[in-house]
Amino acid sequence: MFKLNISFLFFIFTRVPNQALADNYRTRMMEFGFHPGETVSCVQSLAFGAPKVYRVSNTIFSLDEEVASHLLVRLLGENE
Repeated sequence: MFKLNISFLFFIFTRVPNQALADNYRTRMMEFGFHPGETVSCVQSLAFGAPKVYRVSNTIFSLDEEVASHLLVRLLGENE
């Protein structure tokens, strides 16, 4: 498993570890579509620490490194 901070690859979201994020962030990630088994891709990664832009299902949004690093994913095709 990897943390969601690698650019321009396709991933399958697995989970947010317990206590990794505050409950309000965990809820917000679920509202964004981060459910186990969903495909996630990084569509834009800017320089100088700017938030990365991700696609989950039909939703595109940005996450800063602090939040993204708590989301666990696996490479698409791994263990399938």
